Amino acid sequence: MSTTIEVNKQSVETLLGSGRFKPFVIPEYQRPYAWSDEQVETLFEDLWEFTAGSGGTENNGSYFLGSIVSYENDDGEQEIIDGQQRITSLFLLLRAIYTRLTDILESERTAAAKNFISKIEPTIWRTNKLTGVVDYTDILLTSRVMNNDGNQILKAILETGETSENAKDNYSKNYRLFQRLLDKHFFRESFNGISIYLCIIKSSYFTSYNSRHSRYCINNFLYIE
Repeated sequence: MSTTIEVNKQSVETLLGSGRFKPFVIPEYQRPYAWSDEQVETLFEDLWEFTAGSGGTENNGSYFLGSIVSYENDDGEQEIIDGQQRITSLFLLLRAIYTRLTDILESERTAAAKNFISKIEPTIWRTNKLTGVVDYTDILLTSRVMNNDGNQILKAILETGETSENAKDNYSKNYRLFQRLLDKHFFRESFNGISIYLCIIKSSYFTSYNSRHSRYCINNFLYIE
């Protein structure tokens, strides 16, 4: 069987949105999610400095995020071969942003807040193409790491936006850390502090290499431009 490799340049918004048709899967053979507090905070602060400066929504700076390698399996799923730590962290960050935005009373949400909510939803959950109805139980990233309780924890966080303060797993700890970092900037710099994070998904690009029939080691270079 011949191998087809698709190469595309897409925004992060488009990449994650493609999960509506080809959901992301962290396969059994991958190691558990293991990013440390330091890695999460470094990602957040680097993105913050970039989006607040040269990469703001009206600017044209560029920032390299790393690489993601994917493989389309026979079930039409995008298996993450390399970069699962980073894509998982991006999902947790977007969920944290979404939670903070929806914490605002609907009657008090600005037009910008409502717009950001509508942009984030199809990057995390399956959204009906015709009606726009979001299925908050149908998550576009699933972890199937062998013998790992974290699989269900990740699903619960992305579905509900909640986690126990006593939870010690990396998904919960890093999700809470993203929330604290957002709160720090939110209260210091008001809503604009969160709004510039939209350019993470709107102004971020990567070169996508997707193998259809075999697990080639192909880099999808992810960067913000």
